[in-house]
Amino acid sequence: LSYSEQETEIKGTFKFLENIYSTKFIPSLCYPFGDYNSDTISLMNKHKFKAGFTCDPRGFNKLTDSNLEIPRYDTNDFPK
Repeated sequence: LSYSEQETEIKGTFKFLENIYSTKFIPSLCYPFGDYNSDTISLMNKHKFKAGFTCDPRGFNKLTDSNLEIPRYDTNDFPK
């Protein structure tokens, strides 16, 4: 998405979360299909998001990973 389209989506997500939680919440989201770029990260910071989850299948390293680029395992990543 363009910068302005991403901003519309991110602002909308924040408003949605604000509306469904009556108490404090930690603004976070999973990037759709794992897609994001430097504009996304900039907008996440601008709109006070604390966490963003990627589709990178590995563990989180607090020394090298950003809270806006948190890797995560999908249930399909584990052996059956």
